[in-house]
Amino acid sequence: MGECFCKCLATHHGKRRAWRDTVDGPTTTEVAERLGRKDTSIRRSKAAGDLYALPSDSGRTTRFPAWQFDGREVVPGPREIEPAFPAHLLPLSIQRFVTSPHDKFDARSPVQVLLRGGPVDIVVTLVDELGYE
Repeated sequence: MGECFCKCLATHHGKRRAWRDTVDGPTTTEVAERLGRKDTSIRRSKAAGDLYALPSDSGRTTRFPAWQFDGREVVPGPREIEPAFPAHLLPLSIQRFVTSPHDKFDARSPVQVLLRGGPVDIVVTLVDELGYE
């Protein structure tokens, strides 16, 4: 368990810090203000999987990646899409997937498709097809 394990662990923790710095977003209170709701309502939506959230390094603050909001509108589908990815996949990879254009969607991103009323299951199917494992 010597040097190799310690290097791997340091690399893993470095990557986790990097994605938290990169995948930044509003706090619970900021989301509540944006959506005109109470903090408790946002926490319930998070618990139900309707909002995708990440803990801060300290674990005291929750951040909601900005890609899931379009003004006062919430992108539909986090409850179905997020579990389609493997648990070990970094949130930055999920962000890249949902915000990058895909040929299957005529060069639109999954977020754009969902905001235009596209079905959530076609995004989940694309996650499966791309073989995130």
